[in-house]
Amino acid sequence: MNVRNEDECPICLVPFPLLITPCNHRACQTCLERVLFATQSLTSIGTIVGEENIATDEALEDFIVSNSPTYGRCPFCRKCISLFDLKIERGEDNETKFIYDKRYDIWRTALSGMSFQDGMQNIILNFPNTDNDEPYVTITVDPNRDSNISFEKGHFFHEKTNMFHGTIDLSKGNHTTIQEKWDLVMQFASDFRFVIHGAIIKRPAGNIPDESLDELTAYPLAGVWVVRWQRSDQRGVDRNSLDAARLIVHGNSFYFQGFMYHINLGDEYEARVHFSWPSYVGSFKQVAESGINLQHNPNGPDVGETIVWNTTNPNFFRMFWTRETKENSLPPIRVQRLGALGTTFVKLQQKRKLEKPIYYSGAPWGNVFVQGLTVGYASYHFVSPDGDGEHGAYISYEHIKCSYWPPLDDGSPVPSRVPFVNTSYEPSTRTFRGQIPWHDRYGTSWQECTLWEYEMTFDSEFLCIVAGEVKNITSSTNRLPCEVHSYGHDLNYINCALPEKIHRESSEADRYIMRMRERLLKENAPQRTLVYIMQASIRVLENHQGIFDYNI
Repeated sequence: MNVRNEDECPICLVPFPLLITPCNHRACQTCLERVLFATQSLTSIGTIVGEENIATDEALEDFIVSNSPTYGRCPFCRKCISLFDLKIERGEDNETKFIYDKRYDIWRTALSGMSFQDGMQNIILNFPNTDNDEPYVTITVDPNRDSNISFEKGHFFHEKTNMFHGTIDLSKGNHTTIQEKWDLVMQFASDFRFVIHGAIIKRPAGNIPDESLDELTAYPLAGVWVVRWQRSDQRGVDRNSLDAARLIVHGNSFYFQGFMYHINLGDEYEARVHFSWPSYVGSFKQVAESGINLQHNPNGPDVGETIVWNTTNPNFFRMFWTRETKENSLPPIRVQRLGALGTTFVKLQQKRKLEKPIYYSGAPWGNVFVQGLTVGYASYHFVSPDGDGEHGAYISYEHIKCSYWPPLDDGSPVPSRVPFVNTSYEPSTRTFRGQIPWHDRYGTSWQECTLWEYEMTFDSEFLCIVAGEVKNITSSTNRLPCEVHSYGHDLNYINCALPEKIHRESSEADRYIMRMRERLLKENAPQRTLVYIMQASIRVLENHQGIFDYNI
């Protein structure tokens, strides 16, 4: 019977120095990093657009683990652990020390002086460029007022993974009555143009009632409501015949038709109950006109009673909320995914000139080939046969859609541009070959692959890739591909300058498209690629705008 050495990692059985988890389990750094950096692809874990209520601690942990690099489950007891909780024993007295450095001096990191705004234009993350200022969040309370809230002590940045961790207490903000504490965990793209992964965990905070108080007093509108809208041209119409919908108020907030609203129970500017519409919808305010008086009934309207609202939106005359239920418990924890399938945060004041794609015939050089009609979504950029690195040929991961995919296996974000190496081009067969050496170039693998080997053949007019494959090689396969992807099957790429090529044909564009189809059939273009390029060509012919997404 073999007895394992106590200094061996119990996972890989290699005698590496062992790290200690908060739950007092031990494993080597490589094995624990593999667990903690294994954030899943968003396409494999479902979609949470907007926010979701979390009912159990386990569900909250699952959400954090799935969306936040540097978090994972202990491989032994399955407890949720963080990279920054791992320790190592050092010295003769076996003193334990944290192994990963946290940068508390944000102003000395790459985030210095940067600001990021969410897609709804309600939240701005601000990072200082001097040691006299703390990072803070600007939240739009209503069209005329912003609330600035500094991060609590203990916020930090991790340089290797581009991860920022911080907490804000909205109940401490000026001009806001939101009683929540937000934990922000976010990973920035390698070029810091947007947030690619992460989450905001929203917990009740501030003046939360204790057990001796009635929660209904603090959250008088919590519960289910039937909402009816009376448009300006419907004055005099019986409200019971108006269009209706249901919404659920948790605490003093509700989520409706893709937007979050925060109810203000009254302040120095407006004593009545009111709330502002998200700026993305319009700079409008909704005020309770009748049906609620918190001085006489601090628990809010009873079931069956109706609040009548007016609004500054000229399209609506009145709105009616009729109460169905009361909620007599604290608001649930809410979670908000960050990234392409959740809330997007984009760097402010970045001016990138979007160059119109130009079609080049005779060779791939100068052309850009895309999948999903999106530049920067693993698109191929052929710059020059004589250039090196990005000046030769590279793959672009600059579009926010790339946040669908996980980071590199060491937790660092995928580089925005990854150059091909060992490239060659054979004009007689129109075949390009090249490699992406993940491990040799970046010191790590991506989804366990250390090397990608490319071979792609173009059609005679360089409008699409008609043949070839990509071989994914791992360190454990002894240079044999563990996975092969084929062009025309799971990979379909076309030239994003296709509209320019078609427009050159002027009045003969429709005939050119049919000739192109016949030519591609003769050149044995795969059926999927043929359908793909024909659909795009027809949209060009019909003068559709924005066929290709150049938003990088």
